[in-house]
Amino acid sequence: MSGQPTTIYFKVELTGIGKYAGVEGIETYPPAVVMLLDVSGSMAGEKIERAKEAAKLLLDILPVGSFVSLYTFENSVRHVGKCESLDDKCKDYLKSEIDRVGAYGGTNMYGALEKALNDFKRLTKLERPLRLFLITDGNPTVGVTIESEFYRISSDICRYGVEEVLIGIGADYNENLLAGMLESCGRGVLEHVAKPKDIPEITSRYAEKASKVVARSVKLRIRKLPRDRVEVTTDLKTRASNEEVVVDVGDLSLDEVKKIYGKFVLVPRGVKGKYRIGAVEALIDDKVVASKELFIEYTDDMEVIRSKSKPEIAWEAMGLEALKRGDYAALRTTLRHVGDEALRKTLRRAVEAAESGDKKTLKSVRSKTLRGTSEG
Repeated sequence: MSGQPTTIYFKVELTGIGKYAGVEGIETYPPAVVMLLDVSGSMAGEKIERAKEAAKLLLDILPVGSFVSLYTFENSVRHVGKCESLDDKCKDYLKSEIDRVGAYGGTNMYGALEKALNDFKRLTKLERPLRLFLITDGNPTVGVTIESEFYRISSDICRYGVEEVLIGIGADYNENLLAGMLESCGRGVLEHVAKPKDIPEITSRYAEKASKVVARSVKLRIRKLPRDRVEVTTDLKTRASNEEVVVDVGDLSLDEVKKIYGKFVLVPRGVKGKYRIGAVEALIDDKVVASKELFIEYTDDMEVIRSKSKPEIAWEAMGLEALKRGDYAALRTTLRHVGDEALRKTLRRAVEAAESGDKKTLKSVRSKTLRGTSEG
């Protein structure tokens, strides 16, 4: 044993398995979705047609009883329509309205976000998953265009428990603006869609997740001793005190897995033996639903050390640390040691994007990976 602090890396996997694992008929919640669709002139052609297809697919995927409100934005903002409780009649009506949408004018994105904020103020009382879908291919050009105002309104929207699905199309949208909005929100994902043909598939993926939420407002609480330190490598909202770190994970869908990495930095204990260093707890609606005590054993017995050590977790955590600080040379070095195949593929994609200067793909990969989701 040395007199130096000990660093212990950890990995926590949270899986959406419903209230009663292994029991059929797991409860899910019909979501409330607000969709904002950019129909400015730059969306003309395949982009607008694929976006309209995506909007109609979203309606097909969402379960009966969902709330849906759809806005388009160009120079102005138009409310295409809404379903207070989705059924076939309302779905067909919205689809017919979507078919009439055309592309022209500028980009009043902020005005559309204001409409969404007003909707979510009312929807929060429904106690169901709340989602904002934003599909755009450009920069705001009409109305408010100051980036800080977008970050503020994004934070205001997400204060009601909303998760954002921000979909940027092509080469001309402002990835820094969308990434800043997501950072201000703390929940959700930024997707870069290079080819318009992929818009429906990407939208459908997140509509499916929104339709199968089995655990809402999930939090991860890591308890520790006051003299030790815990660092979590994430872009999720966190709250730290002298005795705990709480990570706002958000909603979990059926079979969805979110992985949170971090490390304990422990002050020297001085004497060999087994020590309790804290606990990990999963919370739903601020109630503990799973917990595990954490211990460390100080020993010179190499057989014990080899049997209990998991160096691949340290490499995976160090890879995420490198991604977070933008050190892609270090990230490339860790790749060969990462045992989690999905994470390894995701980190490799981040390295390739950084080395090729593909900032949009890099922002997208980072937004997902540092929020617990590997692309696979």
